[in-house]
Amino acid sequence: MIEPGDRLQIHYPDTTLINAIANLKRRKIHVHQIRDLVAEPLTPEEYLRRPLIRRSRWLVSAFDDSCGGWRKFYLGSTTEFETRGDLRLALYEPDGIRPYKLITRGFNESRRDRVLLAKTIMAYAAAFDDHDLVLRVVADDLRKV
Repeated sequence: MIEPGDRLQIHYPDTTLINAIANLKRRKIHVHQIRDLVAEPLTPEEYLRRPLIRRSRWLVSAFDDSCGGWRKFYLGSTTEFETRGDLRLALYEPDGIRPYKLITRGFNESRRDRVLLAKTIMAYAAAFDDHDLVLRVVADDLRKV
């Protein structure tokens, strides 16, 4: 399992836009923080800010020695930890770390599916009125890294 403080060498695309042609660049990173998109799923606002980027379960905040700055990397976009980036809409208890209920099918990494997920989020958000649960976007991947 990758942990804060680890140093990794990864091959990461120069763009993570869905359907964009990307070139892989070797990066040496020092892991600062790891976000698990199952335990800490995206809010609808976070997803809607950038719906067309390739996302996966593990988001790493790290210092990138290659460019000398702080960056975030979705591990599923690396050559070393490549995985599908399917996402689902789920309901969570306010402090929950597991979905209370999955409410949509998985949306894959196609432009069509990500736009459809954005429309689905807006439709659910407009109609959602259960104050005991919160709407979240969760990675549909249960493997550990």
